[in-house]
Amino acid sequence: MPAQTEHTIIQPQAMLEALAEIRERGYAVDDGEQELGVRCVAVPIKELPFAAALSVSGPSSRISFEQVQLIAPDLQAAAADLGGAFAASIELGQLNSSDGSRKSRGNDHRKAT
Repeated sequence: MPAQTEHTIIQPQAMLEALAEIRERGYAVDDGEQELGVRCVAVPIKELPFAAALSVSGPSSRISFEQVQLIAPDLQAAAADLGGAFAASIELGQLNSSDGSRKSRGNDHRKAT
């Protein structure tokens, strides 16, 4: 794994340990691993049928470790809301098409014959 900065995790075992800690904590923190002076907090959007995350990044001088602990629960709540809204829209779409037809969103460019 190529290093982006001197903080990048490049050893596979260290990465596995970091991933285990992230799973236990429920959020990830990038502390200058990608770009020096930038801190990022990220959470998974668990309810989706594909891998996705929600994150907030900013200068390390403005996002302290104390603020990370305040930001993470808000991100987790937003991710849960987003995942729930997605699941509801899928369910609604399935209900709308229960007669076998698809509801047009106005972007169906096929010509009627």
